[in-house]
Amino acid sequence: MKNLLLYVLIFFSLGCMSEPEKIESRGQNILEYIFVNRSRHYLDTLSRTLIKTKYSDSIYRLSYNKIRNGDTSEEYFEFPISNSKLTTSKLQNNSRNKISLLGEKVIHYDKLDYKVYKYLYDDENSFDEVMLYFFIPEFGMVISKAAWWGAYDKLVDNGKPDEKDDLFFITEMIAFDYEFFHKY
Repeated sequence: MKNLLLYVLIFFSLGCMSEPEKIESRGQNILEYIFVNRSRHYLDTLSRTLIKTKYSDSIYRLSYNKIRNGDTSEEYFEFPISNSKLTTSKLQNNSRNKISLLGEKVIHYDKLDYKVYKYLYDDENSFDEVMLYFFIPEFGMVISKAAWWGAYDKLVDNGKPDEKDDLFFITEMIAFDYEFFHKY
């Protein structure tokens, strides 16, 4: 009888599970970004460490520590891979009305295809309240761009020397595509 009850309990709990959740904690790789402000002829660097990546319910959730000019702050982003009502209903309340998936593009490099997702994000804590974010599941956020001012930062080093050329090529191909990079 105990075994039957145990089997029923296991069967019931497995049946109630939704999409499996993937959580990846990355070490403390320093992610180096170059900040480009062409209108002011200004270059700077900023660093991020990726604390955690979580994927569930068709949403990537990323936590970063951002380091700029000696100041550290925590950043949290939600990147849904769909604008469906089902997916957007699972966004946290503070993201639900702030982010929308604008499009996606596949970039082919070195026999691999990388899917780039483009988002419009109303981010009151950014240097321009309306931001465009470009996200690739394999690398995280590769470019964040001010929608109005055009200043942007792009990932140039993720701490993995064998991926540096990939990052350079992919971010250049994003920025080179005028429609994809600028329009929203």
